[in-house]
Amino acid sequence: MGCAPRPAIDRVLARLDTRDPLACWQWAGAKITGYGQVELPPKGGRRRTGLVHRLVYEYFIGQIPPGLTLDHLCRNRACANPRHLEPVTHRENILRGSGATARKARQEVCERGHQFDYINARGRRICRTCRNLRKRCQRAGVPYPGGVS
Repeated sequence: MGCAPRPAIDRVLARLDTRDPLACWQWAGAKITGYGQVELPPKGGRRRTGLVHRLVYEYFIGQIPPGLTLDHLCRNRACANPRHLEPVTHRENILRGSGATARKARQEVCERGHQFDYINARGRRICRTCRNLRKRCQRAGVPYPGGVS
């Protein structure tokens, strides 16, 4: 019979440079889409993996509140420093990012430079100037010069 496996948190902490409490604790092991990944003890006979930053956060800080996800304030997905992690809603995490959704949410003017000042029936922010022009074009039966009607 073999030795008992080391707890996952011990294996994780052994592979992180935690000497500087303010710096990123870079994970050098296996990653999935940039996030550190570690094998957890089997459950129900099935192999499991966990995300390193979540494991470290729960070890040092405590349980991640239900309905929240961890946001890397340092923007380094491989970082596991709990000081760099903040529990936020999934929406807040997405909007803080640099993806297309976040960029669109931060946009304050339309493609023609008008301030967004109206929310349409679909919940989209638009400017009244372009909305009125679009409506005039529809009534006149001519194509809208902006492309999207």
